[in-house]
Amino acid sequence: MKIKKIFICMLCLMLCIIGNTLNVSAQESDSDIFVEFISNCFENKEFVKVTYDGIETTNQFFEEYEDEYNLCDYSSIKEYFADGRAEISYYEFDNKARATESKSIVSTHYKSAWDTTHTFSKEWLIKMQCYVTWDANTYKITSSKSPIINLYQASWGANWSPYISNVSTNYSINSSRTSVVFSANYTMMGKYSSSIVTSKTYNFGSYYISTTFNV
Repeated sequence: MKIKKIFICMLCLMLCIIGNTLNVSAQESDSDIFVEFISNCFENKEFVKVTYDGIETTNQFFEEYEDEYNLCDYSSIKEYFADGRAEISYYEFDNKARATESKSIVSTHYKSAWDTTHTFSKEWLIKMQCYVTWDANTYKITSSKSPIINLYQASWGANWSPYISNVSTNYSINSSRTSVVFSANYTMMGKYSSSIVTSKTYNFGSYYISTTFNV
């Protein structure tokens, strides 16, 4: 009976060690996402928008963290986004001239958040692809459509299967037809499974992202 108790204790200890190792490994792999993304943002500031609680803080953010970026202190910069209240997006524009005067807009949105049980902290990138056409003479938007979004990057480790659900997209052209707002809502999910731990699905929250294009 005593041997059985010792075996159970050893098994529990092994499970804890393995679980912690897997989690640390997943967290370390996450940092690569942020370093690559934030480096691109600092090198191309004119294509970046930062908000905190819905209020734009782009200039303040770059001024506050310029020294940290130059010193490669990425962990300090990442803290700004750790509580989930800040958003940072990077925009890419297809500037090739076309007879139809159309443009494709791609924006990349970074997010960091805990799951609803506050067990895991993860980060990911969402890509939003938008399309708009306007009249070359009047500079009025003639057509557009709802954007397409997808989970662009989420390196959470071998035991994770991250995905987005409850996706909805929309667009809204202003009354003067000179600008359009593309928007999307989604829920970030992640399924964790291994040969030891029973698979479980975690909810990392629901989010709203948007991109505005002015003719």
